[in-house]
Amino acid sequence: MRALDARVETINRQGETKVIPIAEFYRLPGNTPEIETSLKPGEIITAVTLPPPPPGMQVYRKVRDRASYAFALVSVAAIVDSTRGQIRAARLAFGGLAHGPWRVAQAEQRLVNAAANTTTFSAAADAVLEGARGFGGSDDLGRGGIERNAGAGAKAAEVDHGDGAAVAVGDEAEADDAGGLGLAAGSGERGGGEEGASRDGGERH
Repeated sequence: MRALDARVETINRQGETKVIPIAEFYRLPGNTPEIETSLKPGEIITAVTLPPPPPGMQVYRKVRDRASYAFALVSVAAIVDSTRGQIRAARLAFGGLAHGPWRVAQAEQRLVNAAANTTTFSAAADAVLEGARGFGGSDDLGRGGIERNAGAGAKAAEVDHGDGAAVAVGDEAEADDAGGLGLAAGSGERGGGEEGASRDGGERH
């Protein structure tokens, strides 16, 4: 939802409604780390709306330390619009790297009008992790997720039929013994979960 710029609709005790961009919904910890969102006392969520998806392929991966019943060590959602080996637009959203769903504009900007190759994806990873302080190998997991998902999105975009429809791919992976990104689920190797694709932007399981 962060990559898609979702909007959160709320209502309070007085019946007043409000629409909060998801980018403003999660709060920085500051001096009140127990308050995670911008919801006020008595305010509840009534709906979450998504705008029309941007052009490009939607790719999601979640890295866990076991195949089921585990929170993500790192998760990455990428939307990449690419043609003829060049990235036209990109969005990257992360879980497990910060207090809430996280996007880094500098990383996305480094992908725009750049060649869809390892050097470009590594530069985007540098931008995401600049100034970050990792715990338990999360730096390696985050870097692997960025490079892998951006590459997967760009590759998928190259085989699109050019109609602008988004293809969403989801899978889950386990962290390998070295603390890096595990092999994708459905590969016949490590990992748990299933992988699928949808041209209507619907949910895959």
